Amino acid sequence: MTITELTKKHGIYAEDENKNHSAVNIEFVNIYGDKDEVQLNTSRSALTNEGIKQLEDAFRALCPELNAKPTSVTCVSVVASADTEAELIALGY
Repeated sequence: MTITELTKKHGIYAEDENKNHSAVNIEFVNIYGDKDEVQLNTSRSALTNEGIKQLEDAFRALCPELNAKPTSVTCVSVVASADTEAELIALGY
């Protein structure tokens, strides 16, 4: 599934309150059949359409480098969230 399809069907896993800036793990299966993941940051809440679009666009752009297809996503989870990008960076993301 794409990020958009998966989040519409299953939602996004988030342990804590989701704020404006998020670090998000995208789990996927690469073209060799191996499970893999990449961490992406978004400047909009990952729970909004704008945030999901940012993640989708970034993942699609990275697919050739990751040996992945845009339809290979298996899980989307927020690992950290902050009000500002500086706060997210201070958290180590």
